[in-house]
Formats: sequence, C-alpha cells, structure tokens
Amino acid sequence: MIGLIVGVGVDVLRIDRVDLKLSKKILTDWELKEFESRKNKKEYLAGRFALKEAFFKAMGTGIDGNSFKDIEFTTGDNGKPQMGVYKDFPIVFNFAHLSLSHDLVAVALVVLERIEGGVFIRGNIEDFRIVNRNDEFLEVDSPFGPFKTKDIVERSGGELLKYGNMILRNSSQNGNISQG
Repeated sequence: MIGLIVGVGVDVLRIDRVDLKLSKKILTDWELKEFESRKNKKEYLAGRFALKEAFFKAMGTGIDGNSFKDIEFTTGDNGKPQMGVYKDFPIVFNFAHLSLSHDLVAVALVVLERIEGGVFIRGNIEDFRIVNRNDEFLEVDSPFGPFKTKDIVERSGGELLKYGNMILRNSSQNGNISQG
C-alpha cells in the first residue's frame, strides 16, 4: 500500500490550566460519556482539547470554519485514542495516527495519512478504483472524504463497511450542527 502523509499536528497543554466548564463546549456526546466516567476529569479534558488542536493544526486550517465537535477522540478497546468524524474536511485522509500522553501537561500528536485503498464497501460500485476484491467486499481507493464516499456508495445501492481507521458519526448522534 502506498501512503502519503497529508498533515502533522502537535499540541501541548498544561493540565492545571483546564477549566471543566470547557467540556460542554468541546466534547461530543460520546466524549462526554467517557468524561463523566473518569476520575481525573481535567486530565481527560486536557487530552481531548490537545488532540483536537493537534488535528486542526494537521489540517492546516486551525479551527476556522470548523467546530471542536466536528471530531471526537474516544478510547478504543486497546486503550489507545480513536478518531470519529462528523463531516468531511478539505484535506482527504483515511487514516489518523494518534498519540496522547499526560503528566503535568497533555501532549497530543496527530498524523493524517492518505493510504491507497483502506476503504471497504459491499456492492459493485463503478465510481472507485478497486484495490482488492473478494466475495464479501471490495477494497477501493476513494478520492473523497468519508461522507461523500458513503453517499456515492449508498446511491449506487451499496454499503460502506469501513473508511480507513475512523468512525463515521452523524450530527444527530452528537446533537451538533457543524459550522462551515
């Protein structure tokens, strides 16, 4: 597989500077559930804020035209952060590599990568270049973001099974209307 790094962002935030009121402004509903279950809420919130800042730095856009609730970082089964998206972004990527560390500060690193293939669909869709084919799915290369890809696949009678390593959320799951 051929991959191209399309963005790198890093952010550092002192945990003691975090105000817990920030949680309602920047966390999605999924993140708020995790936040409420945590003992060290400031550490969790600082980490999520740093990840979101690092993401927008990797995009090269800053927050301009976006909302902190357009993306989320929840904890995966392996304890590592995983990324969910609520909209397409100007830069097309299908893998987000994330690293988060806490001590007196929260340090977050986000690397956005566009890897050939990595998009799995069911159905015979002619709009994408096929990278791999088997009886259960097609692995395709999509030049589009996850939601446009999903729309094209569904309009063709297919099903988007997986888009890289991201979770696709819709805005009704978050109660958020994206800006921009």
